[in-house]
Parts: sequence; C-alpha cells; structure tokens
Amino acid sequence: MELKEFLIKELRNLTTREFSKSAGESQIHAEEALKLFDSCISKEGDLEAELESFSAKLGKAGAQLSAGYKVIIDLLIKDYDRYFDKNDLIRIEQGLKNDPTNRIYPLLWVFCKKSLFDSDEYLDNEYAQFIDRIVEEYDYLVNLDDFFYSTGILLIKHIWERWESDIFLPVFEKASSRYPDKYEFRRILAYIHYRTKDYDEALSVLNSIITSVEEEAKAKKDYSIGSAEFPYFDYLDVVQLTGMIHYALGDPEKAMVNINYVLDNLPVIITKDGEEPEIMSFVDSFMIRMHHSIKTGNQEQFVKDYKTIKGVLFLHDWENEYPEVFNYIREKKLDL
Repeated sequence: MELKEFLIKELRNLTTREFSKSAGESQIHAEEALKLFDSCISKEGDLEAELESFSAKLGKAGAQLSAGYKVIIDLLIKDYDRYFDKNDLIRIEQGLKNDPTNRIYPLLWVFCKKSLFDSDEYLDNEYAQFIDRIVEEYDYLVNLDDFFYSTGILLIKHIWERWESDIFLPVFEKASSRYPDKYEFRRILAYIHYRTKDYDEALSVLNSIITSVEEEAKAKKDYSIGSAEFPYFDYLDVVQLTGMIHYALGDPEKAMVNINYVLDNLPVIITKDGEEPEIMSFVDSFMIRMHHSIKTGNQEQFVKDYKTIKGVLFLHDWENEYPEVFNYIREKKLDL
C-alpha cells in the first residue's frame, strides 16, 4: 500500500467515526458523508484540492465536527506545501495525546518534524531520536511501499555527511534488522561503517543489499533494478561504494568488477540539450579507474575517463582524495 492510499483509507474511517458521533447535530449522516467523501477524494487526484473541496461541500455540517478532525484536514492541506511551524507541532503532539489510536497524527508528526529539520539547524541526537521513534512506534508507516520517497525523511542528512557512529550506529542497526527490505536503512548503515573504516562490516552490509536487489530483479519479467524506495541510482551507489572499499583494501581485481559495472551502466538524466549520463555522483568510480589505469599503464583509458569528467572536477576537491591521479595529469601535461 502506498502512502496516499493509506491516508485516504484512514481519512475515510475517521470521517465515518466523526459523522456517526455527530449526525444529529450536523444534519448529515455517516453514509451521506462517505458518499460525499468518495465523490471528492480519489487515488489519482490532487489531495490538497480534493480535501479543500470536501471541506467546502460539508458546509455547516463540517462546523459541528470535532476540533481534532478539523485540525487533521487543515494540516493535511497545509502539508502539500511542505511547510510547518512549531505551533503546528504543538497541535499535532496534542492530537497524539488526545487520540492515540488515530494513525494520521503520527504521519503528520513525521511531515512536520521533517519540515522543521529542513528549515532550521538540528543536532544529530535529535535526528537520530526522530528516526528511532519512527522505527520503534510506527511500523505501519515504515512498511508503506513509498514511505521514504513520499516523506523524504532519509534526505534530511546527506549520505556523504559525517554520521557520528556512537549516535547513529545503534539506530540504523536496529532499523536494518527490523526492516531488512528497506534497503535505504542498510545503505546508511554501510556508510557509517565506511566512514569509521570498519570496511569488513561495511562490505557485509553492502553485499547483502546487492544480493537482495539482484534476487528481486531476477523475479521480475523485465529484470529491472530499482523501486520508489530504492531507485536504480541508489543501487549503483552501493555498487560504487563496494568497489571503493575493495580498492582501499588493496584488491583492485574485485574493485574493478564493481567500478566497471557502475561506469558501464550510468543512469541517464534529462537536460535542456537532451539525455546524458549522470557523471557527478560517480566521479569516485572514474577516479579509481583512472588510478588503476596509471598502475596498469593504460593511458588511453585514463585520457578517455579524464575527458569525460573534466567539466565537473571544479565542483569538489577531488585532488585531496586522489592526489596520484592529479599528479599524473600534471606530469603528462593534460589540460585541467
């Protein structure tokens, strides 16, 4: 089940409950309310506009509904602008206390916290506690088919940033164990191990992801890799990191299997000039292959790779990470 389908189902149940309690006062019965709800809300439509239409059509009947119901409708409409403030968080947390069985409030809490993290500075501890609470308490949300994609909760902190092991390792170990099919949890766990140079643990996690994803692909008619929760791009990132670790461990043969796979299967992006391969996210693979070309004397491949990534090298201090490659460029007097 996807998030929107879940939300519509929960709203429908909540509408039934609300109008069953207040039919006499509101002069509209639950059955009529559901017909009105179903006529306004669809799986394919713009939920914000549909909820606004539903609220308008309720008219005076809507005024008799509970404050909690109206807060939920208001905040769901607001959510589609993805902008919440601290007052919204107070209202949501009060709703969680007043109506603990309501499954929409936790979703609103996730959206609201995500918005506040995006708009203000936060401590790593706060973010770790946020993820841990979701993992511990909201299983029915995490298991939605598109939960990560629709909420963006794992994009708050970029994967290439510093993830303090003592803060995040227990959280993502638990999340990975509890939700083995949610590969993004495992991908972050692998990066945490990688940043602390715990390469064996990182490889164990990465290989488990690759194996799982490839087994899933074999079961598909088109053998495609990727989903809303773990797109093809992220799979290639996992393969690239695996190659980077093998190379760091001094095993170029294994590394190049991974690196060549990445570079032979780069995702395509759409630009104003048409389609082109995504380069920026996979410069590490190019750098490793260029370094390997130096070691094996394959200058032709080195020059080819250099020409491919030359235009994006100014976007990051790659020389600090791959000094031998840049020394070779200067030694051969290739134009930077």
